[in-house]
Amino acid sequence: MEQKDIERDLTVSEAAHVLGIAESRLRYYEKKGLVTPRRTESGYRMYSRADLERLRNILLLRRFDFSIREIRQALADPDFDPEKLLAKQEQVQRQRARHAEKLAGIAAAVRFTGLLPDEAAMYMAEPEAFAEEDWDLFRALRLGSEQIGRLRTEGFACFNESLGIFAALRGTPPDSEEAQAAAGAFFRVICDYFAPIGLKLYLLIARIFASEGAAARDVDAHSGEGTAAYAAECIRIWCERRKSQIG
Repeated sequence: MEQKDIERDLTVSEAAHVLGIAESRLRYYEKKGLVTPRRTESGYRMYSRADLERLRNILLLRRFDFSIREIRQALADPDFDPEKLLAKQEQVQRQRARHAEKLAGIAAAVRFTGLLPDEAAMYMAEPEAFAEEDWDLFRALRLGSEQIGRLRTEGFACFNESLGIFAALRGTPPDSEEAQAAAGAFFRVICDYFAPIGLKLYLLIARIFASEGAAARDVDAHSGEGTAAYAAECIRIWCERRKSQIG
């Protein structure tokens, strides 16, 4: 039976067949006050074309994750427009998806960098905190081993070489001339091969190296225990000195 051909009220089984749902769902929606079919003298439910149209809207809204309460409110609105409501719901769902994606990214950043969630959120998503050109390096650091294969061989070799210099200098005061030269050379390697960065991002890299995240563990695994923390202190001092010179 096609709905467009319906000229009479339908029984529960007929309405369920037309709508493609179980009879129990019709009874459920009636119990929730979403639809009130006519009753015959014998107590049988009969669904009018208006009831079926209302049920089609209910099923449509349920498909888009509207709650029973939200559906009841929507249907009670004299200006109810399914298309406008679904467009609004689609926008809400996109926002939720973006939020979930952002939280997943922050969680990954916390694991990789060892930063606290607030710092990781800044690391991931605050464009006013860093220059736009910094984002390529952010992605490289955040993705870690997944991104390493995309980095230029020469740049990555220089990156590791710089870490080796920090490893060789461990035990030398981080504010010494040699240690500060290593911090400056490391800064230039990052700028030349990965992305031109500022002091704020370089300080963030220092915090990542000083943490207990996967990035710091990777540095120590490659260059020796304590290298990440030592490099972090060298970088911090190098940045603080330049900040004082600027300001």
